[in-house]
Amino acid sequence: MKNLFLILMLFCLCFSVFSAEKKEKRIVHYRLDTERIFDIPVFLNGGVSTIMFPAEVEAIHAANVALNVIPKGTSPSFLLAYQNGSYYFSVRALKQKAVGFLNIIYGSKTYIIRLYEDTENAVSSVAFQGGTGRSRRGWNNMSVSPYLLKSCLDKAKVWDVLMKRNDPITEEVTVCDDQHVADYGTYSATVSRVWRFNKYDLLVFYIILDNKTDKTLYYRPRQVALAVRDRKCFAALADASGVMPPNSRSIMYVVVTGTNDGIRHLQPVNEWKVLLFPQVKATVNIPKLPKTKGGKK
Repeated sequence: MKNLFLILMLFCLCFSVFSAEKKEKRIVHYRLDTERIFDIPVFLNGGVSTIMFPAEVEAIHAANVALNVIPKGTSPSFLLAYQNGSYYFSVRALKQKAVGFLNIIYGSKTYIIRLYEDTENAVSSVAFQGGTGRSRRGWNNMSVSPYLLKSCLDKAKVWDVLMKRNDPITEEVTVCDDQHVADYGTYSATVSRVWRFNKYDLLVFYIILDNKTDKTLYYRPRQVALAVRDRKCFAALADASGVMPPNSRSIMYVVVTGTNDGIRHLQPVNEWKVLLFPQVKATVNIPKLPKTKGGKK
């Protein structure tokens, strides 16, 4: 009886080890590499494969893959579920022995994934590591891509619409509506609203500018800075005309990010000052046309 008990225990132990190894194969981790094609086996039935990136995916281009819905009159081999602004997507095969490709744009780089149906060896979760932006676990010391800067700016512009739709992105953003007015003599600047995109340590400012003079003031949008006490954050992206007509009111959007000089964990609740460095004359260099032979025409 004792021997039988030991045999059963040994069998259970072996089965547990086998099950653990099998389960472990369902979860894989890869280091991002633009020089490699990643082969990912996916399910036909009985599951889906979820693929995660460190931060928001910029775009997905697919071959033989349907995105979210299957268009009428088509017969794709894979179905991919993805929501704009998300860092992950899920995919499953629709045909046996199907093969398809994904080009994932992330951090202004392209990563290639080869999908193939193999339910026997399919993975449930694939986690990519590395790249640009702020990951869910922390800052990886690389700048946010231009696409993400523009994406956050666009979301700020339609924020009220996103709130009405209960868009999931609204749960990841902190908003401050405390207005700060600063008078600089020739103009005043009101920081009317600030959004903090927590995932990227990134702020978007909605600013109202008042030109108090009877002259046109010019400034360079990319040279705009937001200051707190003695620290300055220059614009990573600015949506502004660069011109303030006489006695006028205009608006601008400015995006600033955490920088390498130690300004981290930017918070929207601050007494921000807006530094434009305006001038009365435009500082645009107009190239002279070359002289033509034969006098004036």
